[in-house]
Amino acid sequence: MKKVLKLLKRILIGVGILLVVIMVGGFIAIKVVVTKDFVATKIEQNINGRVEIKDISVPIWAAFSGITVDGFKIAQRDGEVGKPMDQRTPMKEGSEVIGFKKFNFQVALGALITSFGKKFELKSLLFTEPKAHIFLAKAGGNNLTALLKKPKTKEELEKEAAEQADEAKKKAAAKTTEPEAEKKPFDFRELPTEIKMGKIGIEGGLFTINIESLGQTVVASGVNAYLRDILIDPKDLEHKNQVGLTTQFTLTLQESKGGGVKSFKISYDMQGGLKPIDPKTGGINQAIGLRMGLLKG
Repeated sequence: MKKVLKLLKRILIGVGILLVVIMVGGFIAIKVVVTKDFVATKIEQNINGRVEIKDISVPIWAAFSGITVDGFKIAQRDGEVGKPMDQRTPMKEGSEVIGFKKFNFQVALGALITSFGKKFELKSLLFTEPKAHIFLAKAGGNNLTALLKKPKTKEELEKEAAEQADEAKKKAAAKTTEPEAEKKPFDFRELPTEIKMGKIGIEGGLFTINIESLGQTVVASGVNAYLRDILIDPKDLEHKNQVGLTTQFTLTLQESKGGGVKSFKISYDMQGGLKPIDPKTGGINQAIGLRMGLLKG
């Protein structure tokens, strides 16, 4: 019996050392790869804009929890793109088109490992104080589409045309073949993993939309929109099948000299809980119960 206990002790020590090595290795790998310059460069390669990041926090438990990004902004592309982040001239206050004060992603990786993939727990996926300043031009178009759209090269346009032609040929050929058998509807009860999540969404958002043709600006402030207290167990949908929903904001039309509505201010709140899955069929539940109301306006 003593030999068995000694063997178990050695195995536990070995597993503990292995976990420490994995955590430290994961921390070093993330710390080396996930830097401000790396993230900014990757984003700037795919948009027609400039990125600014104040800080990226990678704790030693990052491999088992997540990372935090502070002071993220996207503005119009300028001459600072391509320079290291610490050598760039900081963006002027309010010049960003999109941004957020903080982004935090935390997942309970330990629970996923110890349950052998049967339990997935996302503690949080939150954008804190996101901002977006949208300008709708009188002639059509806006400042967001041009910013986020990556300019295509001649080679990419030719490749896209070839792919579209190939897809058209496949569709034409498919019409002459026998129709596919009817696919079985997706059934959540067949999923092997229990899903548990804390909060997913945004908190304290501020979004402005400048409508040039009307000479007015609509502002949505104090925007909270997130899913919360999510628990879905495919094997027990009668008792573990819930999603909470919160949406709050204040909508303001700033004072205008133009015609029509001069200004307004509305405060809105919606709270709700729902069972997203039908326990009998395993499909999406058709019924949703919510409570909503205007707090002001």
